[in-house]
Formats: sequence, structure tokens, C-alpha cells
Amino acid sequence: MKEHLEWCRTFLDKECVLRCPKDKKLLIGPHGALFSCHFYLPIATLNQEFNYRLGLLFWDYFAERFKKQPFQICGCESGGVPLVSTFLAAAWELGIEVNGFMVKKEA
Repeated sequence: MKEHLEWCRTFLDKECVLRCPKDKKLLIGPHGALFSCHFYLPIATLNQEFNYRLGLLFWDYFAERFKKQPFQICGCESGGVPLVSTFLAAAWELGIEVNGFMVKKEA
């Protein structure tokens, strides 16, 4: 699993962190604040290999807890859809029966 973790860390660092020169803050945050870097997760969650590895890492960490006390997996808004799908697909591959669902912030 260590290989999967390092691969995911490297992918996130190289592909999902948008950086400006260190002395400049050119990226605008949601409330107008300026930043020198921005984390953009959809690049990772739409990558097949990242999702495969992330699903394995998730269940490596949570499988024993799930066996002791089963839980459901919930995603919030559109950002949660690929993550829940990743965790459910990995569970299916590993023979784990788990429910997943989505919620919205507002109706």
C-alpha cells in the first residue's frame, strides 16, 4: 500500500496543485483573497489510476473498522460523486458490501 500512497501523493503534487511564482499571489480564492497556490481535486478524481489506487488505500485503512461496525459512505454535492463511486467500486472488487448515498447542501 505504501507504493499506492506515494504514487497518489506525487500525482496530487504534480497534477493538482496549481502554483504561482513564490513571490506572487495571482490566484483568487472564493472570497476574493489572493493565494500563491490552488488545489484542484477534479484532476485526480477523473483519473482512472488515481481512483483505483485511492479506493484500495481507503479500504486498506477502513476495512477492519467496517468489519467491526459497518457504515455507509456519503458524498456531498458534485465533488463527492467521484469519491463515493471510487470507494464503492473498490469495495465491490474486494468483496465488501457497502451502501453509498449523496446529499445536497440545499434542496
